[in-house]
Amino acid sequence: MAHGSLLSSILVWLGVLSLISYVIGILDALYVYLQPSQLHRYLHPDKNGRPAWALVTGASDGIGRAFSFELAARGFNVVLHGRNQAKLDGVRQELLARHGPSQEFRILIADAKDCSQETLAKITRQLADINLTVLVNNAGGAPESKTFGTLDEYSNRQVTETVHVNALFPTLLLGELMPMLARNAPSLALSVGSVTDHGLPLLSFYGASKAFFWVIATSAARENKMVQRDIEVLHLRIGLVTGVAAVQQPPTLFVPHASHLAKVALARVGCGRIVVTPYWGHLVQAESMAMLPEWVQAIFYVHALKDLQENGMNSGLVASKK
Repeated sequence: MAHGSLLSSILVWLGVLSLISYVIGILDALYVYLQPSQLHRYLHPDKNGRPAWALVTGASDGIGRAFSFELAARGFNVVLHGRNQAKLDGVRQELLARHGPSQEFRILIADAKDCSQETLAKITRQLADINLTVLVNNAGGAPESKTFGTLDEYSNRQVTETVHVNALFPTLLLGELMPMLARNAPSLALSVGSVTDHGLPLLSFYGASKAFFWVIATSAARENKMVQRDIEVLHLRIGLVTGVAAVQQPPTLFVPHASHLAKVALARVGCGRIVVTPYWGHLVQAESMAMLPEWVQAIFYVHALKDLQENGMNSGLVASKK
């Protein structure tokens, strides 16, 4: 009898502790979403009176374009990075038409597949005359010819270029620009990641390259704290977004438009986290899956990715393509 009573007490306390843990997790998530944005900290002139600038990589369309417009609406001058001059010219003209002569917008041409020191030095030289306080590491994507496939279906070049664009380029660019951001502090280094960063089938090296930069961002944030540099590093895990090259469908509860994603992402600035899922719908999707046993997750992902491979992006994947 005594043993039964003890076991019942243990089970009750385990249930109470589980409930407390669950409630704390919900409150912690709500705290992140309810805090006001601290983006204004980075909208400051330097000692010479030069206004604040933001650099957005991959700004010609999709999420990068959306970040450029959102940052401009918040008062930043914006450097538009990409490799397509015509597309970037179009974005710049739209920004000028909307914000007039009171703000400046310039174009920076560089291929994210080229991670050479020469390319990085060229980027730094083109930014040397401005007060850069915000870096948005957004450029990225999957192989253009084949989004979904097993690892052995891709060439060495496809794997290498994808890893360069999603992992090596943003890492090296962050390292290259860190001294500039430190001089212009307080500053912000924001990176666009993906919820495919945990080993989904048919997205092996794409997801791995996103996971790579998650670790880089986390380490960089802690290093800045260690050496007392006032540079906020914020890594964004995002799911499926419409209004990008690969997805052109009406927005839904779990598939926001790129412009809304940029808005809520900037709202998370200063939330106190290093890694955050900025859109609540993506968080619900990710956390719901995480609650399931691993074998159930595996079954779901196998069927979901197989369906996407056969029917295309519009069938609904928790992933981002920019």
